[in-house]
Amino acid sequence: MKLFTWSWLLGMLSYVFLGVLRRSGFPATGLFLGTPGVITLLLLLLSAGIGAVLGMRSWSRREVKAWWAIGAIALNIVVLAGILLLIAG
Repeated sequence: MKLFTWSWLLGMLSYVFLGVLRRSGFPATGLFLGTPGVITLLLLLLSAGIGAVLGMRSWSRREVKAWWAIGAIALNIVVLAGILLLIAG
């Protein structure tokens, strides 16, 4: 698979999982979430961060049209911003 496909897939999965966490009343009380909460947020941050990096690499390699790569990068950045807003409470 192309890097763009991986970037888009990671962004979509992170976005869906973040939505599930927000709607389920995930206890966002700063960094004192307990071990499962911290692990979940780190996995979300890691997947969205890797997705953004893969989107940038795809754009630099010109695997797909530029606007597709920019869309994947923007999706991952939106997910990262959502995670930070969830942490901030």
